[in-house]
Amino acid sequence: MRAAYDREGMRIQGFMLLLFVVHANAAAPARVAPAFAKTRCPAETTTPATLWEAREGSCLQSWNVLDTADGLSLIEAKYAAPADPDDASGPTVVTEVLFELQDATALVRPLWLRHALSDDETFTAVSSHRVGAHRIVEIRACLNGTGGCGQDLVLWNPGKDALPLVPLRAAFEKELPNGCTTLKAPLVNFRDMRVEGYGWRAGDSNSSPSVEMKCDVALDGEALVPRRCAWTYTSR
Repeated sequence: MRAAYDREGMRIQGFMLLLFVVHANAAAPARVAPAFAKTRCPAETTTPATLWEAREGSCLQSWNVLDTADGLSLIEAKYAAPADPDDASGPTVVTEVLFELQDATALVRPLWLRHALSDDETFTAVSSHRVGAHRIVEIRACLNGTGGCGQDLVLWNPGKDALPLVPLRAAFEKELPNGCTTLKAPLVNFRDMRVEGYGWRAGDSNSSPSVEMKCDVALDGEALVPRRCAWTYTSR
């Protein structure tokens, strides 16, 4: 299933899309040896609960430790498999997975995953950030050919299920001047704990927004929320 996109081509993160494209761990799968996890080839319909049922193969592209806490390690893994196993010339399903490794048993379980079709978008970075006592994983992807990028943000609670954070875009848009909307998703800079983006008025071209806005951000339950926003007109 291909993702849905808005006017700028960014992925629309509505409820039904999240249900099929971005998956958190709804039913805890068994822990397995990393060697088994590394030989999976996730399909576009694979979820954390069905990852161990994915076909066997050599699809793993990366396996990195992002963070550690309480005898647990957070692992980022990337897989790439043909969307159609019978058509090697077709697009590739690239899957980013977050695993939790239990150091005492050396076994892993999947917490979260997201797929991207190679024809549509590219995962560009995965990183872990400390926000107070919390750990937030940022998975960044960019749409091919447009320069538009977006972030999936996942809260890691060691020993518990991962929590995808509510997308920030709608809250950011409410802080824009009247008549402005977002055509590209605003992006959070965790180093400064700020979110930056633009606002477009009717008639603006994609490359010429009317305003630029920056806000502080803070974690509030299941969402990062913008605060103390300030906007300026762009020079066009």
